[in-house]
Amino acid sequence: MKNKILILLSIVIVGFSSCQDVLNIAPDGRKTIDEIFTDDATTAAYLNTCYLNFPKLGLRNYFNTNYRIAFSDDAWAGYLQIMPVYKGSMTSAYNVNENDAGVAGWDNALGFWNIHWRNIRSCNLFLSKIGTAKVNLESDRKRWTAEAKALRAFYNFDLVKRYGPMPIITSPGGLDFDAKSLKRETFKACIDNVIKDCDEAIATDEFPWRITAASEKYRFTKGIAEAIRSEAILFAASDLWNDNNNYWPEAEKVTKNALDTLLSNGYELYSVLRDAAKFQSAYQEYFCSVADVSSTPVDKETILASSDANGSWYNLSGLTLMTPNQSGLNPSQELVDAYGMKASGKPILKLEKPYNDEKHLDPNYLAGSGYDPLNPYVGRDPRFYATIYYNGAKRYNRSKVLTTVETFKGGNCEIDPSDIRKSGTGYYSKKYDHPESASPNIINTTYRIFRLAELYLNYAEAANENGHLTEAIAAVNEIRKRATMPLIDAANIKDKAEARLIIRNERRVELAYEENRYFDNRRYVKPNGDLSATDKYVTGMWIERKGTSPSYTYEYRRCVVGDTYSAATNTWTNTGLARACYTNKYLRWPIELNEAKRLYGATGFLWQNAGW
Repeated sequence: MKNKILILLSIVIVGFSSCQDVLNIAPDGRKTIDEIFTDDATTAAYLNTCYLNFPKLGLRNYFNTNYRIAFSDDAWAGYLQIMPVYKGSMTSAYNVNENDAGVAGWDNALGFWNIHWRNIRSCNLFLSKIGTAKVNLESDRKRWTAEAKALRAFYNFDLVKRYGPMPIITSPGGLDFDAKSLKRETFKACIDNVIKDCDEAIATDEFPWRITAASEKYRFTKGIAEAIRSEAILFAASDLWNDNNNYWPEAEKVTKNALDTLLSNGYELYSVLRDAAKFQSAYQEYFCSVADVSSTPVDKETILASSDANGSWYNLSGLTLMTPNQSGLNPSQELVDAYGMKASGKPILKLEKPYNDEKHLDPNYLAGSGYDPLNPYVGRDPRFYATIYYNGAKRYNRSKVLTTVETFKGGNCEIDPSDIRKSGTGYYSKKYDHPESASPNIINTTYRIFRLAELYLNYAEAANENGHLTEAIAAVNEIRKRATMPLIDAANIKDKAEARLIIRNERRVELAYEENRYFDNRRYVKPNGDLSATDKYVTGMWIERKGTSPSYTYEYRRCVVGDTYSAATNTWTNTGLARACYTNKYLRWPIELNEAKRLYGATGFLWQNAGW
């Protein structure tokens, strides 16, 4: 049977025979599909297959880093400059096939395309059988049904936000599957399908709002379904995907309902600093913690956590003084510039035009913010100090000695774009790095896939675009309140356009290093646009230390990553690295070439995304 299955969209790539291989529980090691669903235990076990290879999102998502962060304007990863994506030479022949991810630099080892389509089929098969399956408790039947629908919604949405509109497939398929019936739906139809699954799951009383038992730690919940539909409708309404339709009224309704419902069911921002001796803010403490699972959790903000632990990442990618294998995700100067001033609450650059030049070397400063270019790291948004290691920051080294981070040329963490163990931007990532984590005492932290703060920001964006500026800013202020930043007075904002810039900047700062910026930059762009304004150039801060101890002074020079400076001759070597993955085709992921050919052969329709 296996050899007769058509490999198409991976819908039947696992086939009925592969499903039999999943559960080796009968005396002969085999069970047929029908036999699986005649037993409560094996029915439950089949639901587990719907979670197979669920994405382990995090800082080590792929090759000890997260390339979606590195391919946004929030960060730079030195070793990625040799990869086809950075160089703009990637083709669909080297995309997300099983063993090609390392060449393309786009995906994890199995590829989201294959994983998600396989798991969608598993969900479809489960849902087709669960109604008549042998299940001891009807409450379990209802919960498992809702769980499979929420999982299917996640996989479908994760596909369309990368590849664009996809077929809507709700049956498991099989040998008699008619491939000619496949077609790309509209993006909105795909999102409507995602929301329908979420709504049906949420309406199930037996489906829990949060997990309270450690044995069920990564199972789906109503909270996750709310987060999925909140984010999904935002994509449908955004410029890249809305097909010139105004979906913002619906987006406001959905995002507000999701936020309000989560708040009424015990979710709340992590706002209380519990260990002031170790952490500077509740925000920092939150990201240096492990999401707890309990009926009375300390962390009530996390909706879905990754199963990937970040505790030892400092050894794989981090500060040079920790002697890592590589410096990993280096925060960009653009991200640093996004953090406003604590005292005034104002951004340091004019949001409508942050830079006066293409390469971002000429910042367009906002008068009255309180920012001092000669002391650039003083008085910033507290989230800056929780997210970024900068020149003058502190970190315990491997010997547990509190050490000053020196990113100036010649310092213990000097900028050096030619060495992957050193930062190419003059900054190192701090978010998720517990200040006392060092071998042999590794302290794990949790990467959050969904958390409540994002739902506040989703609602803020939708409300503003739908003309409700005051309500939008009120939602933003809930985020700023936790950050201990001055609140924004909506009365001082002249229009929707100005509010939009504020909301987008707040989103960037609050959700830094959480993958959102990669997708946000794309969905903000019109279908015929590109990423030249954000992703083409990434800059850093070259610092030279002058004078003698204790009266050192510092000279700060913005630089394109890859440029090097000689203090002896006061000259630059302009070898800066423009990333070539900013053109229109990089707004969407390519379908792997052989898969695109199979789809074309089966349907006569050209499936490949534009430019690939």
